This record gives sequence, structure tokens and C-alpha cells, in this order.
Amino acid sequence: MDHLNRAQAHLPESIWERIDAAAVAASSALLTGRRFLEVEGPFGPGLTAIEPGADDYCRAPGEGEAGAIVSRAIAVPMLRKSCQLSARRLAGHPEKDMPLNLAEVEDAAEAVTRWEEEFIYFGQTDFGLEGLLTGSGHRQVKGAGWSSLDAALDKPVVVDNHTGSVVLGQDLRVGYAGFDGIHYQLFVCESMVLRLDEPGAVCVVTD
Repeated sequence: MDHLNRAQAHLPESIWERIDAAAVAASSALLTGRRFLEVEGPFGPGLTAIEPGADDYCRAPGEGEAGAIVSRAIAVPMLRKSCQLSARRLAGHPEKDMPLNLAEVEDAAEAVTRWEEEFIYFGQTDFGLEGLLTGSGHRQVKGAGWSSLDAALDKPVVVDNHTGSVVLGQDLRVGYAGFDGIHYQLFVCESMVLRLDEPGAVCVVTD
């Protein structure tokens, strides 16, 4: 199943390679979480949830009572941002050697990456997703003297790189959504989630 729908765009592979390279370069410039956390996957776009830890009883069964064994599932969000490219510019690139402006693709990739960073550090508590700074069980210590730095730090955090991992369903890719006669409608997407194995290995330094 081609969920990126690229074949319908009828663009040469060389153009897709340029588009992918621009998206990945823009994303890599903003990524920080993947630089110190382990990365698992990608496991494919069909990964919609992970089950961290072991199965356990929801409560200890009483005498003569059946037990209920449950696992904890964590949703894997899909991050997506639409963008578009001029059909005339795309046609002029190979035919007239015109420069290929991929700024919209780069902007969309940056928007997706900012969401990834937010999920890693802050999670989304309304959906049961914990971040490094918001996970239950993380440690806090009070720092001093942050205000004396030239650029004061906002919630510095010390993290053991084995505290968890970034689990990828689909890594950053660009897909095709349609054509309106003027623009190729594209989208940048990925799916990922932070699996926090040892929240106590995260220490947030407060001022």
C-alpha cells in the first residue's frame, strides 16, 4: 500500500529525491531529542500504539475471584503538515534549468519537527502521552545562578540516555495529496512517540 500516493503525481524520482533531501535537512537542523535518546524503528505507518512494560493485574484478585490482566497502551501520533509546489516551477527545473524552490517543503518539515520536539519534552497529557519534563516520577533539583548566564536557560534537564527511546512508526517522508492544475499538493508526515522507561532518570533543574 502506497500511503504516500507518490505514483499518482507522475514526478520523476530525481525530483522526489530532491524533495526528500530538503525535508530531511530542514528537520535535522531542529532535532534535539534524537541526539541523546535511543531511536527505535521505523516500524511502518501501521504502528498506531505501543505497549511498554509488562502486563499486570489491574488489582490483586481476592480468594475465588478471577484476575484481570491488562497492558498499558500508548498511542503513536501521526504528525502532518500540508504544503504545495508550483507545477510551472517543477516543469521549468529540468526543461529550462530553473532553480527548484523547496522552501514550502522545508517549512512543512520544520513544523512537523517542532511537534516531535514538543511530544518528546512535554508530551500531551490530555491524551496520556508523557514527556521528559512532564512524566510522572521525574526528579527535580533546585539550581542557582541561572540568571547570571548571558542566555538564561528555560527548564534545563539532565537525562540519562537510557531513560527511554523515540519510537518511530514512519520516519519523516513527503507524500502527494493532489493536483489543482497550478500546484502539486504535498504533505510532510511522520509518526512517533516517546517511550519513557525510567522517569526517575530524568532530572529537571528548577530556578
